[in-house]
Amino acid sequence: LATLGGEAPYKRLMSSINADIQQALLAERPETKKKEPKDPKEPKLPKEPKEPKTPKDPKEPKQPDTPKNPKDPKQPEKPGGGSGEQPKQPGEKPKKPDDGNPDIKLPEE
Repeated sequence: LATLGGEAPYKRLMSSINADIQQALLAERPETKKKEPKDPKEPKLPKEPKEPKTPKDPKEPKQPDTPKNPKDPKQPEKPGGGSGEQPKQPGEKPKKPDDGNPDIKLPEE
């Protein structure tokens, strides 16, 4: 600080160096440059909040119908839990799920 003549010249020098660094960084990366607006536009006024719509005739909630019995006593239950899947056969091997990619085999050297 003593060689520069005090604190004020030091601060001016440092701010000048920082400004040069920022300018150099922005010159290298043009996508980060601040673009100056061509035509200064007036700021838009914020829109006023709209009034929430009120229904003219409030609807009453419908009463749920009497619940139907989910299991019909006439139909026997399917083996395998009735989830729609085929019962597993003991002699069949389970298939591997297809991941959508064909198997690629490299030639051996």
